[in-house]
Amino acid sequence: MSLFFSELLKQEALTGCKGQDARILRIFYASAKYLDAEYDQNMDVDTAKFAVDAYTARNHACHSKSQNLKIVEDWPRLGHQISQDLEELASVLPDGEVQHYEKWQRIICYFRDRHMERETSD
Repeated sequence: MSLFFSELLKQEALTGCKGQDARILRIFYASAKYLDAEYDQNMDVDTAKFAVDAYTARNHACHSKSQNLKIVEDWPRLGHQISQDLEELASVLPDGEVQHYEKWQRIICYFRDRHMERETSD
C-alpha cells in the first residue's frame, strides 16, 4: 500500500492526477490536515508525504527479496533468504524495536515455517 501512495504522490508531482487517483489523494491530504489540527501540528502534509516515502523505502529494503521469491514460488531460496534475514535481524532492527527482538524473531520464524510447509505439501 505504501508503494501505491508513493507512486501516486510522484505521479501527482509530475503530471497531476484525475478520477479515482485524485479522490484518493484528496482523502490523503484531508487525513494529514486532520492529524495536523488534532495533534498540534505534529503531522502536516509534508511530514505525511515523507512518512509514506520513508515507509516505502523501508519496506522495499526489508521485504523485496523475500517477496520476489514468494511471488515466483522459489521456496528453497525463500527459506535460505529468511534464514539469512534471521541472522541479520539484530543488526537491522531500529533502536526502538530492539526491545522486541524475540517477537520479531518469532514472527519471521512463523513466516518461514508457513512457507516451508507449503513447499513440502506441494
